[in-house]
Amino acid sequence: MNTKIWLFPGLNMKVETFGQLQRFLEQQGYATACVAIFPPLGQEQMDYEAEAAEDEEWICIGHGAGCLEAIRMALQYKSRVKGLVTISPNLQPYSLIQMSMLKILARKDMKINGGLSPFERSSKEELTPYFDTFAVQPSKMLELEAFRKTLKNQIQEVSQPWLVLHGDKELPAIMKSLQYVKRQVPHVLSYQMPHCGHYLPLEDPKGLDKQIRAFLNQIVVTA
Repeated sequence: MNTKIWLFPGLNMKVETFGQLQRFLEQQGYATACVAIFPPLGQEQMDYEAEAAEDEEWICIGHGAGCLEAIRMALQYKSRVKGLVTISPNLQPYSLIQMSMLKILARKDMKINGGLSPFERSSKEELTPYFDTFAVQPSKMLELEAFRKTLKNQIQEVSQPWLVLHGDKELPAIMKSLQYVKRQVPHVLSYQMPHCGHYLPLEDPKGLDKQIRAFLNQIVVTA
């Protein structure tokens, strides 16, 4: 059985942000593909099976809003997707995430590993265009929120092994999503990574590699 791992970055993460994890997985012998599915902030339809081999199985890994596509794949391709990893999954309305970001930017006392959290490293000037994109594209915002709501209502149907990773300094809105997932999907595994916020692939890439490798070993996926 051939195994392919799909990586889905979040709305404000570049594909390159998963570079370390992608290189690690390929060193372990896995085929990978990293796909940004919301350009520009709208869902991109993909035919994932177009070039898939008959004996190919998939693992889906997403961060933030990218978790939505990973979950959708697990629901749509039940026989092909063998495992699911969501990193800081966001199932809350995006306005709540925006508010969390701005509150963190307003604080200068929150420190992670002696430094500033990822959102604090960004200035308000850097984040403003990101917020404004939603303001000038309301149809895209509505499309994303409808997609999020649909998946939230179907999440209890996920039957595959599922690992949820998050930092101990996570955004409050993300923590609400984590609690919801645990209530709806009793078999889900979760792990809190110390000294991390919302951007695990940047804040602790080696720790992320370790947790994902352990999960893949548990579900007996061989490259």
